[in-house]
Amino acid sequence: MPRCRYHPDREGIFPCLKHQIAYCLPCFEEGQPCCDPKLYCKFRPQCLINESQKEREDEEKKREA
Repeated sequence: MPRCRYHPDREGIFPCLKHQIAYCLPCFEEGQPCCDPKLYCKFRPQCLINESQKEREDEEKKREA
């Protein structure tokens, strides 16, 4: 099982398939962003990290309006 990118002592449960890294639950909940959101990624349609990031951005836009 991969380890968290920022916490090597924790299991990484949210993977970035492009970069072969993962995030633990606290990092994911804090909103660790996609490493390359503007670059092509063949895994993006199924990426939990990217989807979560888009949802957070949408929520922020709603709060600002």
